[in-house]
Amino acid sequence: MADFFHPKAALSGRRPIVRATGARFRSGVRGGRGLAAVAPGWERLGDHRVMERISIGHRVAAVLFRLLTLGAPACSAARLRATDRTPPGTQDGSA
Repeated sequence: MADFFHPKAALSGRRPIVRATGARFRSGVRGGRGLAAVAPGWERLGDHRVMERISIGHRVAAVLFRLLTLGAPACSAARLRATDRTPPGTQDGSA
């Protein structure tokens, strides 16, 4: 499992984790497929929406965000599986 934020949500600086820790995100992905695409050796099995389960307000915000981003969730958890694909440019899978 890997949690992720859409780039617009990750880069906004308004996430509670940013306020609590001072962490700064420099990137984000548009879903589990996007995460698997930038992480060689992993394939997406599914996405689990987590924001909608927090409260009715979060559910409404999540629906509005998906409308504005053509269906992409603000944040979610991706179920991934390691594959035996060797990343391009390597013979043994090591970089």
